[in-house]
This record gives sequence, structure tokens and C-alpha cells, in this order.
Amino acid sequence: MKSRAGTIQTPTTEASANQRLEAWSAARAMIADNPLTGVGLTSFGPAFPSYSSFHPREAHNTFLQISAESGLLAGISYLVVVLASLIGLWRNGNRFRKRGELITGNSLYLLNEAILVAFAGLAVCSLFLSHQIFEMFYFLCLLVNSVLYLSAKEDAEREAEVRALTDDPPFPRGRGGVLAGDTPTRGLRRRPPAN
Repeated sequence: MKSRAGTIQTPTTEASANQRLEAWSAARAMIADNPLTGVGLTSFGPAFPSYSSFHPREAHNTFLQISAESGLLAGISYLVVVLASLIGLWRNGNRFRKRGELITGNSLYLLNEAILVAFAGLAVCSLFLSHQIFEMFYFLCLLVNSVLYLSAKEDAEREAEVRALTDDPPFPRGRGGVLAGDTPTRGLRRRPPAN
């Protein structure tokens, strides 16, 4: 382990790191040659010998693998899903913390944080592994949407309870916010006529 850790400063001397660097270089070349369509779904391996004489048949990076096989639009879509999920979970956790609830007693908060950690871990692993058809990514996407939906539903129910307790209707003045008999210009200053 110590000898392998010593290769961090010179990654080209370590076989595994050297193969990853070569695979990333080949993936970038595939993207440059086929930016819109890629080389084809699951065609990274068969296309690899045209771009490198090394043996890796995977890009060892999910974004590069998706972009090389399906084009930059697909790769960017993957990044958007990952970033939107991470940001959504982070903001949702912040909302829980700002409400000042007893955090350990709220299972939805704990689930949010667990999914955030799992998704962040998967995102980091995806920098060094090809997970484009890894089922865990899709399960986590489903869980992200479920937690965000349940949190939004809980927030709406809380707002409805607060509104019911205050007995203030949302539009106290009647239809359109104007009392019967009021003119829409009441309280507004009129401009003097132009000369």
C-alpha cells in the first residue's frame, strides 16, 4: 500500500493510473471526432483500438464514457442530473436545519442526508469508474425525487396549518384583492396631463 501511495506524485509510473490516463485521452479523442453522436452506445470498447494501443476497454470515467459513446449532449445531461440532485438535496437539508426542528427526530431529514451522502459518494466514484449502466445511480435518482417530493408536500401541509391557525384568508379584500365598490385606481397617484 505504501509503495502504491508513493506513485501519486508520478502517476505515469503506476500501471492502473497510466491506463486511466490513456483511457481518458482516448475518450477525449472520441468526443473530439464525434461530438454530437459519439461512437455509438456500448461501442467504447470496439472503438478504443482506433484511438489507443493500450488495453483498457472502459473510459474509467462515467462522464467521458457517456460523452464518447452518445455525444456531448448526453454527457452534459448526465452532469445536469448529478448536479441538480446534489444541489436539490443540499438545499432541502438546509431548509430542515433552518426550521430548527429536532433533527434526530425527523426521519425525512435523516433520509435526505443519507441519500445526499450516497449520491455524493457515487458521483466521486464516477470520476474514476464507468457507471453509465450502474443500477444504483437510477435507484438514487428515484430516491432523490421521492425525498424532494415528500419534503415539498410536508412544507405545503405546514403552510396550510399555519394559514388555518391564523384565520387570515390569502386574499382578504375579496376577488382580485379589491373590495366591492373600490376602483382599481384608488390610492394610486395620477399623473398630471402632459402639456
